[in-house]
Amino acid sequence: MWNPGFLHLPTEILVAIIQILELRDVIAVSQICCALNTIIKDTLALQYKLELDSSGMVDDRSSTLPIARRIELLQRQQKVWHEWTPATDFKQSNGRLPTYDFQKGILTIGKSHDDSSVTRAIEFHKLRSSALGSSHTLWSCNDLEVDVKDFTTDPDQDLIVLLERPIHL
Repeated sequence: MWNPGFLHLPTEILVAIIQILELRDVIAVSQICCALNTIIKDTLALQYKLELDSSGMVDDRSSTLPIARRIELLQRQQKVWHEWTPATDFKQSNGRLPTYDFQKGILTIGKSHDDSSVTRAIEFHKLRSSALGSSHTLWSCNDLEVDVKDFTTDPDQDLIVLLERPIHL
């Protein structure tokens, strides 16, 4: 019986088979022969899989972005990460370390109205991102109306949790 071999399968089927493989197996397949290496290099979905893994990221399977756009964003993010320089410098003038929280690109800094250790106001900084093309945005709550010992935030839920400092009478 005649067996034409794996490489005689249509390219679409070869790509579908290779996409199922684990990353280390995709790399091994690319080293088998020039034809398979070319298929892997010419297929955006396989290139995306390789780029994603080399950056240590995980695919968002719910994304509706085309693969070409995902690769472009991933490569841009990698470039920005490797060429990183600080965009914003936050300094405390009174030398006291403030309460702070950092979640999902938002830096939240507690402020006191005097030199005490009591937080009475909060500044929110949505940090600039070259990769996302966003600029620095600042907003604040200037009087919390309670003495805050600590806080945490969850931007996904539009939530801030305050731990109130007990009042000793």
